[in-house]
Amino acid sequence: MQAVVPPSGRAGAESDTFGRIHRMVEWLDDKKGGFFISRLIMQLGLNLRSFAADTRDDPRVLSKMWPLLDVMLTPEEREALLRALREAGPQGG
Repeated sequence: MQAVVPPSGRAGAESDTFGRIHRMVEWLDDKKGGFFISRLIMQLGLNLRSFAADTRDDPRVLSKMWPLLDVMLTPEEREALLRALREAGPQGG
C-alpha cells in the first residue's frame, strides 16, 4: 500500500499553514460521514472538530492523521482528498 504524501510535498510544511486539518475534516465529513470522523477521533484521541479554519496546523496531529487515512480511505478517496487540499491552496501564516 502506498503511503499518503502530504499535499505540500515537503516535510514540516504543515506547521506553516492554517486550517488544513479543518478542511480535511470538512471534506471527510462530507464524503464519508460523521461516523467516519468519530472513528478517526477515537483512533487519534483528539477532537478534530475543535480545529477551525484559522487554527494553525499542528504537524504532530497531521503526522498521526496521514497514516490512519492511508488505511481508512481507498486510493481513489486519498487522491480526491489530496486534490481538494491542493485546490484549496495553502493558507500561509
